[in-house]
Amino acid sequence: MKKQMKLSLALVGLAAVITGPGTQTALAVPAHACTLPAPSGYTVRNGTPGSDSVFLASNTMFFGNGGNDKVFGLSGNYIICLGSGSDKVTLSGNGNAEIDAGNGRNTILIGSGTGTITTGTGSDKITVGNGTRTINAGNGDNKIISTIGSQDITTGNGDDIIYSGPGADTISAGNGDNFVDAGAGDDTVTAGTGDDEIDGGDDTDTCEGGSGLNTIVNCEL
Repeated sequence: MKKQMKLSLALVGLAAVITGPGTQTALAVPAHACTLPAPSGYTVRNGTPGSDSVFLASNTMFFGNGGNDKVFGLSGNYIICLGSGSDKVTLSGNGNAEIDAGNGRNTILIGSGTGTITTGTGSDKITVGNGTRTINAGNGDNKIISTIGSQDITTGNGDDIIYSGPGADTISAGNGDNFVDAGAGDDTVTAGTGDDEIDGGDDTDTCEGGSGLNTIVNCEL
């Protein structure tokens, strides 16, 4: 049975220690930006090896450098590159974000926009607003929630929970006992070995559960 999910993107009690001036002329965020030099118009900021709490201005490229970091921002473009640790990223407005959270138990909450979110090994929670994104969550028991938009979601091995709203989504869940609710739209859902539960939602969906005792509903192909 589908569950109704509400998305809250409010910022509460922010403790800001790092800011950047940003610019109004920064280029859009490129894919895999954390492995590239800062794009034109971006200000580079570096955290400490410890656990930082930072509030970033738009058009900032931030390197966490380890620790359990907390990163906050409003509308705008961001490149956020974090190391191993249980990090939290909250971006409440609209914009384009490239986020590489690394290994650890990460929590990512962002508003409407586009971009790429990557996490490593760890049980992550990723919640995104309207828009089109690529989400790559590594091994672990991940929970991913998206609203309106066409998402490309890939998870590694683990018992994952994925809710996606209206849009033509491509969802690939790795080995494990996964739950996928793809929502409305012409979705493509695949899962690896495990006892999976897949609900394709409205419209014409293609679903494949892989080896295991699977429950698949609302999938036409």
